[in-house]
Amino acid sequence: MMAVRKLDRAGLTLVEVLVAILVLTVGVIGAMAMQGTSIRASRVAKEVQDLNAMARSELDVWRARLESSVYDGPQTGNCLAGSDGCSVEIRPCVLDGATLRCDQGTVASPVAQAVTVSVTRGERAVTLSSVVRVRSE
Repeated sequence: MMAVRKLDRAGLTLVEVLVAILVLTVGVIGAMAMQGTSIRASRVAKEVQDLNAMARSELDVWRARLESSVYDGPQTGNCLAGSDGCSVEIRPCVLDGATLRCDQGTVASPVAQAVTVSVTRGERAVTLSSVVRVRSE
């Protein structure tokens, strides 16, 4: 009988190395795609945060201004800060029973005023609203 010699295998075959490189490549590409998505999401969040800060600042200015001014009809216009893409809408409000209604058009004695500030930049837009009570004399 002839003796069969068993070869010791120490190491990897070329196919095993190629499969390992392929798996590693897929993982690295996936991580890079997630990083790109994360960067884009951070940029969008920053843009929306900036728009929100602009709208909030403009809304604060109008809230202070409306405490001393009374509009008896709807008003629309640009923001006081003069920012492009920024608009303001003011509507007088009346009490209808226990409900505050700000959709009546021109009213004789408004009890409050609704102010809406909209800021738009590119595809992004933020709209904030508030109601300011009219001071009775």
